[in-house]
Amino acid sequence: MKLIAVVTLVMPLLGLSSAEMNKVGIGSRHPAFQLYEGCTTLARTYMYACPSKYFTGMGYALNACNCQSDEFLATYVDCAERSGGDAAGAIKLLAKGCMALKSTKNVTYIMSAYDNQQNNFIEVADIKNSSAQLTNAVYFSQTQVDKAYRSFRAIEKNKYKSVLYGAALLCYFGGVFLIATICNFTKSCAPGLAKSVSNTKPVLFIRQKIANPALGGFKHSLPYQWGPVSMSPPSRSQFVILLGYAIMLFIFHFPNYDLFDGNISFTTKYLQLTKYVADRTGIIAMAQLPLLYILASRNSIIMWCTGWNFDTMNMYHRWVARSMVLDAFLHSVLFTVNYRKRGDFFGHWKSYFMKWGVVAFICSCFILFFSLRFFRVSYYEFFLFSHWIFVCFFTAGTWKHLFGRGWTVWMYPCVALWAFDRACRLGRIAFSSVTSTANLELSKNKEFVKVKIDYSFTWGPNAGNYAFLYFLLPFLKFWENHPFSCYQSPLPGEEQKLCFVMKTQNGKTKQIANYLAGKEAGRARVPVLIEGPYGHTFPVDKSDTIVLIAGGIGITATYSYAAKLKKQACKKHVVLLWVTRTHGNIEVMKDEINYLTSCSDSIDVSIYVTNEEANMSPFTEKTKSDDSCSDEKKSDDGNASGNELGASISYGTPDLNGIISGYVSQAPGTIGFFVCGPPAVNDVVRSAVTANMDKGKDRVDLFVEAYNW
Repeated sequence: MKLIAVVTLVMPLLGLSSAEMNKVGIGSRHPAFQLYEGCTTLARTYMYACPSKYFTGMGYALNACNCQSDEFLATYVDCAERSGGDAAGAIKLLAKGCMALKSTKNVTYIMSAYDNQQNNFIEVADIKNSSAQLTNAVYFSQTQVDKAYRSFRAIEKNKYKSVLYGAALLCYFGGVFLIATICNFTKSCAPGLAKSVSNTKPVLFIRQKIANPALGGFKHSLPYQWGPVSMSPPSRSQFVILLGYAIMLFIFHFPNYDLFDGNISFTTKYLQLTKYVADRTGIIAMAQLPLLYILASRNSIIMWCTGWNFDTMNMYHRWVARSMVLDAFLHSVLFTVNYRKRGDFFGHWKSYFMKWGVVAFICSCFILFFSLRFFRVSYYEFFLFSHWIFVCFFTAGTWKHLFGRGWTVWMYPCVALWAFDRACRLGRIAFSSVTSTANLELSKNKEFVKVKIDYSFTWGPNAGNYAFLYFLLPFLKFWENHPFSCYQSPLPGEEQKLCFVMKTQNGKTKQIANYLAGKEAGRARVPVLIEGPYGHTFPVDKSDTIVLIAGGIGITATYSYAAKLKKQACKKHVVLLWVTRTHGNIEVMKDEINYLTSCSDSIDVSIYVTNEEANMSPFTEKTKSDDSCSDEKKSDDGNASGNELGASISYGTPDLNGIISGYVSQAPGTIGFFVCGPPAVNDVVRSAVTANMDKGKDRVDLFVEAYNW
């Protein structure tokens, strides 16, 4: 719905003329207005005789004396008639301008004044005293008339082109969304077609060399570090998309500037260039706002269509925001330079629109600064709160900066998208029940909190789903919300419980852990709101062999896939590998692991403990049952007694490269790898799978779930 709204706005722009854009409130002013400004400015080069009570002296704008002077009116009409522009429209605008100045001079009077002054024109060269009040109409040379019209036409033509360039950038991303949507639906709805073309040399080359690898070959989830500043690089395919965007953005800043001597609005080429580039950078920055708001939305149809996860949307959102702020910076600097050069900086500084423009720009800089990875990772709550506050002031400041200047139409979709997203959030909360209660339990090692919510299941959690939780206790800051992967409880009798597992870190999760530490057995019941479901299910199930790899808390998202795939375990080879630090972490997910390994339709589960030895294990290996693969059977094996665990445990860091290479070489048909874990695990799996894509007997797929908020 949001995508349709923006495309509806943008696509017609590419076929509109300047005048047509003006009718809908977008882009440059009407050509008649350009001629009006040109002839008014040219005619106002001199003072004309008028009744003394109307005389105000020289100036740029039309004044009451001009409207009461037949000499001025005739001079203006002569300029308009000889310009080759929309003279009739320009004369109507003059009449409207005079009407606003309490003058009764209409179009008929203006034309009669022009006719009556035919024998009273004087050549510019014959004017002896340029500062005296003239009792003659002025006949400007054709060159002067042409340059007067051109002076203002150049300004508006630049604005018109700038709108087209901004719209072209939006259409570029629209094309990217369309291609991604086609690829996503082909994989999901026509797996046979995807399989038939995937291992052809051209497609395999694209998948192995462009689509899947990290930009530098390894680091994608892992950040590059420069002192206190760190940044996760895009993948290679994301970089190609961003590079195309950056090249277009760079090129669009240079063409179609009409610089010439004799410009009556900006007298030097330096002033003309700074004005035109300032306008262009501001308009292009403004045109990116709808894209910026779409990419930041939780409730975006783009995610559903393209199959992109929130991490991908966020990555594009950040880079578009950076380019927009850079353009806003150039816009501010160039206008400052232009105003100072013309000597009217402080006059503009006092204006309403200028002050709000400064507010918007400063807020955008704060947003950019506090969105650095350092704040997102170390001070997430502060990042979230500051982001929300500064975005509100940025939106308000931008609106007020543009208001009355013909550009607020670009803000309409932004505010609509923001309001739609918030409405959808409230709708999801209402749909998910506003009376839910959560059972919270702190793990023995105090590193995790397990959340089970009594839930009516108005929606069922699918693989890859997550939801935002609001804990309705004042000291837990109930207004804050955090995303967590969700899945259905595997225990018999708990079919109506929704499960979440939170790792205790700084901020909200630490507050909850400290609260539970003071409770008996580390347990408590807390009212909650659920905002969800969110997330996209990767088509992992289309592969013949499926290898799920989890690292640390990534087991929650990975388990949601494994639980759904358990029904296919009789027909497909499904493997779950979990790399975790301690046995205490396994204890948190023991019921889930035993459920996956219960019955003969079990999944092969291998766990790698990296920070403890085998003699520290509290678990005994559970013998698999020989029960048949039946959907009707409700085995109690999912709730194993004692410390039985239906998974093999190994110790030390696994050789994921070797493991992945082995699975690829042994797979009889297609094989898909899914990974969700810490950045290092994600990058190792991405690198290994990409390197082995040409070594399988059939298609090799990679699906990475990286929650990089």
